[in-house]
Formats: sequence, C-alpha cells, structure tokens
Amino acid sequence: MATADFYRRLVERTPAAGDQGHLPVVMWADPVVPDRTAGGAARYGAFAGAGIG
Repeated sequence: MATADFYRRLVERTPAAGDQGHLPVVMWADPVVPDRTAGGAARYGAFAGAGIG
C-alpha cells in the first residue's frame, strides 16, 4: 500500500496539464523481498532492506 500511496501523492503534486506532463516513473514489486512487518525491522534496524542481498 505504501507504493500506491506514494504514487497517488506524486501525481497529485505534479503540476501537469495532461498525461505527458507527469514524471516518468517505474515501480518494482518483488515478492521475494522479506516482509518488513514480519520482523525485518526488528532484525535489521530501521532499514529492513539492509538484510537483503
């Protein structure tokens, strides 16, 4: 849900008159990345992504 919220805010704050006026955006959803709510933040600190790789 964070990605959807971020994208909504980005679109709302972009002064575009039409579709072509928006920023080019690429989003990546990777189901292999561990769920940070399931303990990643507790294990790796504030940046749960530190344990990936």
